[in-house]
Amino acid sequence: MRNALRHPLLSLLAAGFASFVFLGDARPSDAEARFEERGYEIELGAKAGFLSAPTPGYVSPFGLGFGGRLGASFSGVYVGVSVVDFLGGSDGSIAESAILYGGEIGYGFRIHDVGGGSFTIRPQVGVGVVAIQRTDSSKVDVITTASGRSATSGQTTTVSNLYVEPGLTFMYSNGGHYFALNAGATVVPGLSYDANGAQTWITYGGRAEVGFRF
Repeated sequence: MRNALRHPLLSLLAAGFASFVFLGDARPSDAEARFEERGYEIELGAKAGFLSAPTPGYVSPFGLGFGGRLGASFSGVYVGVSVVDFLGGSDGSIAESAILYGGEIGYGFRIHDVGGGSFTIRPQVGVGVVAIQRTDSSKVDVITTASGRSATSGQTTTVSNLYVEPGLTFMYSNGGHYFALNAGATVVPGLSYDANGAQTWITYGGRAEVGFRF
């Protein structure tokens, strides 16, 4: 199911970028003035990015990821929700992947009249749950039938933990569209991941996002 969800997210990312580049707003300055006068705006976008391996030399559950975001900005104060599904990696019999979902809060500093639109710098922090899935095909369940045949299946385990994600977003808005770049860290504290006991992961990465403003 997770693999099936990635194709619509990729399509939305491409469609949003095409809309941003080719459609725009016939009167972007007027549109920006309307958003400013109203005092709030809604943001809906698709994003793609990369997160580094938490432990160098080992299989990473992160790597390339795709997701989406829904948020609202009220006179600079931003709150939103985000989800990112990471493809992960594999090494021999071990395969790992992860999904992050949670909330975000931040404050945007906006510069107006940049190419007919506006440029926003937004420090923010996200807090939520990371679900890490590990499949070890070397561990099998053997079921013997009356006919003497056997069936095997890989063993999959899922570990969930809190994450904290401080970051900085740079966003350019033009009319009803926006494009954003985000850079930051993802901290997973007190993770009981394997026989080594509780540990803390710190990873770094960036994401690109395109979307719509309402």
